[in-house]
Amino acid sequence: MTSIKALTLIVLFFLSAASGLGQVGCSGICPIRVGTGSCVPAFTGSYENNDCIGGNNALCKTVTYCFTWPDKPYPSSDSLNVSGSGQWAYYYDSCDPDTCFYYERQQVQCWPQFDNPVQNDGFFSVRTRNQSCSPSSIPWCGFCSNQQPKSVDCQTGLAQTTGRAHTCTC
Repeated sequence: MTSIKALTLIVLFFLSAASGLGQVGCSGICPIRVGTGSCVPAFTGSYENNDCIGGNNALCKTVTYCFTWPDKPYPSSDSLNVSGSGQWAYYYDSCDPDTCFYYERQQVQCWPQFDNPVQNDGFFSVRTRNQSCSPSSIPWCGFCSNQQPKSVDCQTGLAQTTGRAHTCTC
């Protein structure tokens, strides 16, 4: 009796595969219905690399995003490297106007901004915005000729989107 139930389940499985409820192919059973527009990738994680800090006040950051497509399930995965740039600058908290000596130097780091990844039908993308430093230019230390910034603001640049398209094949 149990062998008849097992045989019935196998037959139902192949009938459902043939009717579009699942499709045999790729690496086993396709977890999506063909033609239903459900080729949305699954985000599986990310890791960062701050690959330059230093020269010319540059800050660079690369994030690698890992994800899988529905027709290529784990352990098959895809990745997307997204890079952005920023700047760093110094400002001073204090100044002696008699000697024009600045002290209590602080550093501001304006790192690029990375939005959360977006997963759409057949597309994985990340939006970034580069940043730059904008030191204040208002004289604040008496009549010193060597005025230094009292503050630094981060200026956000235009958004850029980096993405990867995919067409599910099963």
